[in-house]
Amino acid sequence: MSKKTGDQDNVSWRRFGAGFYITGGAAAIKDFLMYLDDVISWRSEYADGTFEPLAAKPKIIVYVSPDDTLALDKQTDELKCDFEVVKGAEHAFTVFDLPPPIFPNRIVVLTFQILSATQAHLIFSGNTKPFQKGFVALKMKGKSVQVNPDDKFMEFFRVREDMDLTNEDACVLELKNILGVGCLQSSPVLVRIKETEHDTSAVQKILAGFTGYPNVRMEN
Repeated sequence: MSKKTGDQDNVSWRRFGAGFYITGGAAAIKDFLMYLDDVISWRSEYADGTFEPLAAKPKIIVYVSPDDTLALDKQTDELKCDFEVVKGAEHAFTVFDLPPPIFPNRIVVLTFQILSATQAHLIFSGNTKPFQKGFVALKMKGKSVQVNPDDKFMEFFRVREDMDLTNEDACVLELKNILGVGCLQSSPVLVRIKETEHDTSAVQKILAGFTGYPNVRMEN
């Protein structure tokens, strides 16, 4: 990730790291790792006035899901570095560590604006353009506002207005549809509750239904 990568929504992208988006399943990932093997092996022995050679070729640990079919063999694949494939283990890297491969490089931020103990607006900001079709189908109106007087462009967002929070199960089902197949397709979503004097217990109960969702991060 470049040092110039912006963080307009205060997601806190990971620094001093690199991330790659790869499509095509285990075969495509393996092709990429073969390339990475060559690059790291070359770098471990390279030296000039700026770069010192590495003390040893680093071991590369690849974390995959339990059902992933990725397999690496040092001899068969002619690997120059040592690789270890770990299946099903937790690791620190998440989809919230690097920006999405789109412009602007922003994820969707869902903010609950509490109107009362039983009612709230759901505001979807960030980069909502890729999901325009879903928002239109769900009849969520688009709105725009100039956040700062010097801003060249308006900030655009979508709003699910006046959600009734009294039926917890219905709210959870609606949210799962919005975050899933109905609109956002399980893409990364940062969830916040706007500062308020109203009781937030109803919203907290609804959001509890998303505990453990890997692509949903709660900030309240």
